[in-house]
Amino acid sequence: MSARNQIKKNQFVLTTDEFRAVLDGRKTQHHILVDDTVADDNGYTQVDYANMYEWSIRNCVGLIKDGEFCVELDNDPMTSNYINFNCSLGCVGNLLSISGLELEITYLSIKRMQSTTIADAEELGLSICGFKPMIGNGGTILYKNYLDVKAGCWDARASYETYCISKYGQDVWDSNPWVWLIDFKVVGGQPCEQ
Repeated sequence: MSARNQIKKNQFVLTTDEFRAVLDGRKTQHHILVDDTVADDNGYTQVDYANMYEWSIRNCVGLIKDGEFCVELDNDPMTSNYINFNCSLGCVGNLLSISGLELEITYLSIKRMQSTTIADAEELGLSICGFKPMIGNGGTILYKNYLDVKAGCWDARASYETYCISKYGQDVWDSNPWVWLIDFKVVGGQPCEQ
């Protein structure tokens, strides 16, 4: 059984470090593997729908730039009339209760894991392992390398890659699966001890 099959999909589960990042205001986004095991009445999974939509867009000239593809789920008529995306966590505006905190979903999309940008990775609240002073620009943040504790990563995107490989395995990273990208904000509650 691959590492991918061992991860329960569509679960909003936070590690202790991620929970602290939410409390610190550094984590405002979460990624979850899209469930490719449950089919709808038509026999299609969410991955099937994402693949169909990606194929239809890729075969229209000029709609994808630099190889990036993302389906946004913000009442886009093209998306909502064509694809039956259904995140098990709900939709924009829904509240999630995580360890005593109330989180409101503010944005929801589906994209390929490897198309995560530096800006998206920064919102994931990845661990920071230090600061490297540099002549001229003051310095740069070093992000955690989840595969090698003695090394750091120069940007959040590189740290995200090591995080995904450590969590799901190299085979999953290489297969570039679909992920739910969930932006959220804390709207209330009292945090429980993690």
